[in-house]
Amino acid sequence: MPNEYTSSQNNACDLMGPSIARPGTWSPPKPAPGLTWQIQLNSKVNLNHNVSIFDIDLFQNTKYDVAELHRRGIYVICYFSAGTWEPLRDDLDNFNRTAPGLHYDDPSGHFKEEQWFNTTDPVVRDGMAKRILRVKNMGCDAVDPDNVDTYDNETGFNAKPENVETDKQTSIDYISFLSNITHKASMQMSLKNAPEIVDYVIHMVDFQVNENCANSTQCWKFRKFIADGRPLFEIEYPTYLDANSTVKSVDKAEWARLFKDNKEQGEGNMGFSTAFEGH
Repeated sequence: MPNEYTSSQNNACDLMGPSIARPGTWSPPKPAPGLTWQIQLNSKVNLNHNVSIFDIDLFQNTKYDVAELHRRGIYVICYFSAGTWEPLRDDLDNFNRTAPGLHYDDPSGHFKEEQWFNTTDPVVRDGMAKRILRVKNMGCDAVDPDNVDTYDNETGFNAKPENVETDKQTSIDYISFLSNITHKASMQMSLKNAPEIVDYVIHMVDFQVNENCANSTQCWKFRKFIADGRPLFEIEYPTYLDANSTVKSVDKAEWARLFKDNKEQGEGNMGFSTAFEGH
């Protein structure tokens, strides 16, 4: 889950892909691996970025912002959390008949007010279907639903540790639900993180958005997207947890080690579109 930030365009270690054409009448292209991208959440979009792909916050922007990005030839992905209750979102009335679960556990403390949804609840699914319709009505080209990896978190609704495979199937079923609605609306959809279920859902989604795969030496788990000609948008944060769970900054030497470690595990993040938080 990205923090409140505006990240950079592209990683110099990555392949620079072609730019998306600037048509007079917008017709969304199919993004390719290696395109430059930007992600900005929890604030109105900053237009001063020369990129081909922009991932923006559904609730902080309007159809006019999307239209302006399209005028500049930028493919627009709209982000929302599909797995957690977030305070201050303007559609919370759609979820007032469901009971959120445990609070989101994040070492940074940025998301301590969020609570997990029961993604099998028809009320939650109806509310998410309405969010996808809102994405469509805003004119976005794709959906970026976050927090679908409930199998890997303590939500208050999962079966783990007794049966983690049941929790994985719950995530797979939920991604299938979101994907069906999104594709029926003629939009594309990301898989957010969730490396353990890539093999089961790659056919349901169009691209991947992941956080810290280099930092966690897990980029190899997502390479199937690149091999299949699908883009992978990577977010890397400037801090990491060491062996003692102490938050440390990632300096240039650490980045060099991380990318070397990832490359040794099957080409690392070659071909990924990478953005660094705070750059």
